[in-house]
Amino acid sequence: MKINSKITADMAEVTRQFLEEEGGQLDLVPCQMADDSFYVGLHDCEGTELASASFEQRVEATAFIKCLLDRIDKNRLSKFMTGRRMFVVDHEGTTLIAPANIDRDHLQWFEFMGWRAGEALRLATRGYVNELGVFGYSGSDFRIDHMVRNETIQALPYLKAEMDLRNSLPVHVGLKPDREKYDLDGKEFLGTIGDLLCLNQ
Repeated sequence: MKINSKITADMAEVTRQFLEEEGGQLDLVPCQMADDSFYVGLHDCEGTELASASFEQRVEATAFIKCLLDRIDKNRLSKFMTGRRMFVVDHEGTTLIAPANIDRDHLQWFEFMGWRAGEALRLATRGYVNELGVFGYSGSDFRIDHMVRNETIQALPYLKAEMDLRNSLPVHVGLKPDREKYDLDGKEFLGTIGDLLCLNQ
């Protein structure tokens, strides 16, 4: 019996660890599919997947899977947050870069620096850099405007120098959040770092 589907392959280790820690009372087995997705099956003591299960088993399995998915989601969020370097352009036009590997969002970072965090979140051009590119935006809606475009481009020399970014790294403004995968796409592609630096010399 399939309890849930499409636990992505990069979360397989989280699944296995959780099953080892919490799954003694149920035979819940992560199984890899041909497309590298995962599902969790309810099995009998001999390892045969059950075609049906009692109501009690289903209730227990559902609660278990809910806890598992919650852990996977927290792990994805943590990996996303620590895998990026946040930046912000302050009111004087200076670009600041957050420390590496911090499990915080921009609001928490601003609060740590003693800023008026809500105001900065609403007004300042901010963003982050990860292996997918440079992303600049403003506000809780990740908006794009003329200031965001300009200040993201103006921040590039400092970001490149401080983080040794490659010229081929894409630069985007705005975000289209995917809360399931935490792979966030930019709304507008401005060009690569190299192209934009050449244009603005």
